[in-house]
Amino acid sequence: MLNKVDYFFYPVDVTQPTGAEVTYYWEISVAEYGGKIYAYAKADEFGRKIRWHVSDQPDKESALAVIQEKCKSQSK
Repeated sequence: MLNKVDYFFYPVDVTQPTGAEVTYYWEISVAEYGGKIYAYAKADEFGRKIRWHVSDQPDKESALAVIQEKCKSQSK
């Protein structure tokens, strides 16, 4: 059984403590399966990853907003 996965490109610009400007290019995935919302994100060039997990949000849009905040917090 296949389910649709929605993919999003989410760049996050940060200034590191050294003053260097860096952009984290996050790939975010959100899917619905069995009445639950799942989310995942990765930024390969920096080795960052938020593993697939069941979101506590009621819909894909809300889950996307939450994982975007997680991406921002992991972009340092």
